[in-house]
Amino acid sequence: MINSNPRETRSIIPAAKIVALRSVYFNNPFVFICRNLIHSKIFENGLCLNNNKDCKNNPLTQQIMDSYWVPFAKDIIDSVMCIGLVPFRYRKVNTEYIPYIPTAGTYEIHVITNETGTTKFQFFSNDKPIDINKPTPDAFVLSGFGYDPEKNAQIRSTVSCLYPVIRFTSDLHDYAIMAEKLRSNPPIIMQKKNDTNSSEEEGLHFDAFIDSDAVKVNLHNQYQRDKGDIARLREQQRLFLSAIEGRDPMKTNNQETAMKNMVPLPTQYSVGTTLEPNSRTDFVSIQRLNQESICALIGVPRSMIINDSVTRADIQGSHDVFRQTLIYWKKNIANVLTNVYHIIYEEYERNRLTAQSKKRKRLQLDNFMIKSLTRIEIPTVPYVSNDELRSLYLQGVISWKHYGEYMLRNASLPIDILNGKEEWSKEDRKEFMGVSIKPPDSEGTTKAPPMARQGSSTK
Repeated sequence: MINSNPRETRSIIPAAKIVALRSVYFNNPFVFICRNLIHSKIFENGLCLNNNKDCKNNPLTQQIMDSYWVPFAKDIIDSVMCIGLVPFRYRKVNTEYIPYIPTAGTYEIHVITNETGTTKFQFFSNDKPIDINKPTPDAFVLSGFGYDPEKNAQIRSTVSCLYPVIRFTSDLHDYAIMAEKLRSNPPIIMQKKNDTNSSEEEGLHFDAFIDSDAVKVNLHNQYQRDKGDIARLREQQRLFLSAIEGRDPMKTNNQETAMKNMVPLPTQYSVGTTLEPNSRTDFVSIQRLNQESICALIGVPRSMIINDSVTRADIQGSHDVFRQTLIYWKKNIANVLTNVYHIIYEEYERNRLTAQSKKRKRLQLDNFMIKSLTRIEIPTVPYVSNDELRSLYLQGVISWKHYGEYMLRNASLPIDILNGKEEWSKEDRKEFMGVSIKPPDSEGTTKAPPMARQGSSTK
């Protein structure tokens, strides 16, 4: 923590911390599955501008949004997941300015807290010596997503909360691999036999002390070795050196080298025990618990990814949880993209609003500004069934245009194929709902209304 000003404190989120969190985010398979599912559902219909008449002449075309702004929006989700902030810069491509999130490891973020308790964030690039009084120009840090770092730069993002869980699972994987390696080639412990032989004859003893300076030569400091003993001694030394240097003598085919792998032990030693590690019996349960923790924090029901005997799919509950997750991300991403658009195209928006506001009264300017500001939006996908949409249309809650658009989006079809002409009249819709009933005839009976024909109008 740096005190550049007595009235404010400055903390640093280092580049190494950002790289570590993004590594956990992209290298964990279950987190990556949840991330891809959120991306695919949010951006299945791309991006669009609001329904302003002036959007037709906007420099931000649909092609530019599909090519550059959609990947940028996906990076926004990744950045919020990892560090809770959105640092971005923009570059010029041909005649357009394109926003992007810099590569992790090329920047650091400073958290500055003043005496009133408010916090701001500054972007500093690592491509040159950092001067805390001169933040990187044309670089911004957006916050306010509910995951802002602490005053001491401690990150409170989703991935930072999942980091201990993912780290624990990763360590269990490593230890399980080590146990399997030891089980396939276990170490063997040798033990020394009790020497009850009182004979003076000595066999082949390793590490035996031989008094080579003795002048008197007798049978007690001499060994009787034959050719086989010397060969076995050399084989024992070879295996011993291989074990010390870490070389694996079992890489060759065991069938061809079976006799070479038969190592005679010294006469005073025998094979004792074999060390074989035991595997964990709760490894699968721990994995399932970690997966449930990941899904709960990210907001993706586990039953949407894995359906086993433990996880029983609650269709309505899973639908509601995932719907709330998508609504949260769509709202925040649309706000971020709109703010970035106003930063990049500030001059264009100022000139456009100035030209239109000259004809407005002063009291109408506030309402005019709210309605006329350009917004980048994510097309709304209805999280209801086609039957519910049909009921809303027949009751007159939504128009034919919205009914057709939502039906096409539910079917993942392009909006431009919509038939703009409404085929059913108000009386047809009433007959479909059973509201329109013919008056009773002369005999006092009421006839059932005829079925409305699709494509016909009742006048």
